[in-house]
Amino acid sequence: MSANTITVDTTGVTSGAQLALGTNVLTINNGGGFVFDDANPYAITASGRGGITSGTSGGNIIFNNFATSGVTISAPILANGASTATFAGTGTTILGGVNTYTGNTTIGTGTTLSIGGSGQLGSAGTYAATITNNGTFNYNSSVTQTLTGVLTERAG
Repeated sequence: MSANTITVDTTGVTSGAQLALGTNVLTINNGGGFVFDDANPYAITASGRGGITSGTSGGNIIFNNFATSGVTISAPILANGASTATFAGTGTTILGGVNTYTGNTTIGTGTTLSIGGSGQLGSAGTYAATITNNGTFNYNSSVTQTLTGVLTERAG
């Protein structure tokens, strides 16, 4: 485990794990992030101005998801310059918050990223950055989303 990575482990926990930020902002150093691995569901929640942000302007936050029951992140990924988000692993990650980061989104091979609940990418539901989709990208939100950037899909 890198010094900039949070490993969420539910060994011995039958109902999964929840990281509740409340109104706090969790700052992740550039290139750091989360690792989710187990059969139990995971959740990251926040309220008010709480959320997740990169400690470096334009930094990358990595979400490695190998959980078979999925990960729901209702805590928003907040902007810090043109911060980026990378979703990797073999699991499904659901973003349910209003994510204001403005950098690119990368979805790795075998990964599913869903925008669900009342989730959005970009401020006020407009996202202008590139989404590189090497896995599966689903938009299942109950609110309107405008994508004005480039959406690249894997060949095949």
